[in-house]
Amino acid sequence: MVLLASLSLAFADPVAELRTEGCLACHDAGTAAGVGPPLGAGLAEVEVTTAGATRTVPRDEAYLLRAMTDPEAEVRVGYPHHVMAAVGEAKAKALLPALQALGPDSAPARGGLAALAVAVLAFAAGHLGLSAHSIRGPGVRRLGLGAFLGLYSLAIGVAFAAMVWTWSRAPFVPLWAPAPWMRWVPFCTMPFVLLAQVAGYSTPSPTLSGQGGLLAKAPTPRGIQWITRHPVNVSSSFWALAHCFPNGDVASLLLFGGVGLLGILGSYHIDRRLAAEHGEAWAQYAAQTSLWPFAGIVAGKGSLGRALREIGVVRILIAVGAFVGVLYSHMWIIGASPWPSG
Repeated sequence: MVLLASLSLAFADPVAELRTEGCLACHDAGTAAGVGPPLGAGLAEVEVTTAGATRTVPRDEAYLLRAMTDPEAEVRVGYPHHVMAAVGEAKAKALLPALQALGPDSAPARGGLAALAVAVLAFAAGHLGLSAHSIRGPGVRRLGLGAFLGLYSLAIGVAFAAMVWTWSRAPFVPLWAPAPWMRWVPFCTMPFVLLAQVAGYSTPSPTLSGQGGLLAKAPTPRGIQWITRHPVNVSSSFWALAHCFPNGDVASLLLFGGVGLLGILGSYHIDRRLAAEHGEAWAQYAAQTSLWPFAGIVAGKGSLGRALREIGVVRILIAVGAFVGVLYSHMWIIGASPWPSG
């Protein structure tokens, strides 16, 4: 009964319904600016661009339906084209009551950019601090490797949740208007990011958490490690930096920029820690590989053909499947279309 009551209250709240449908990922439920125009009924009329001409139209039921079902036909002045995906007519009509119920002050209170900056800093500091040789070594000796990694994962998980939460609540402060070509950057980057993630996690590597002991066996680089010895970290940086292009606001730059910088700094940090812990064994492994993608191949330490053969068809197919899954779930999970056409 409590669950049913909670659900009924959630769907009775127009803000909750719009959040559930992903609308509030780009729009504000009040009258504040966002990636898209605000949804709150603070204006009786709006300015739109139609076929290059600007005109004023009433913000009525007909306008709201047109804005959802054919978002490129009338684009609000001051907002970019090719961002919103079209909503089906049935879904648009279902959302109409929630939109009409909004007032100018319907948006929930938002957090500040300072809270987001602190969360990003905590996420980065947690990664670098807890994995430092001076903290990790004593922690593993006292708690054991499994318990230490469990606490490490819990702390990082909490910091990550705080980072995402404060980002979702942060005010929208634009830095640039994303151009249509910028949407191609993450679209073209993500297949390689996902392949590096799949291959990185599925290939034993001394640079992965808890696998430094592999250096005692003098491992030979394999697969993705010929391209970079830090495939997970480096591809995470590429993921983050690629998403900075179509998200031209301060909050997104803090989030994605922080994750991107952490991936690079974290890779250097791991190199220094493994060098301190494993000495010559690490030096031999590092001499066969490179941190920066393809630098080792250019230097003659391996070949792209060998890397692809050892990565194998199965991993490539899994990455392709993951990319397709991301394309068709991104709108549902994040609330924004990943397709370059919007």
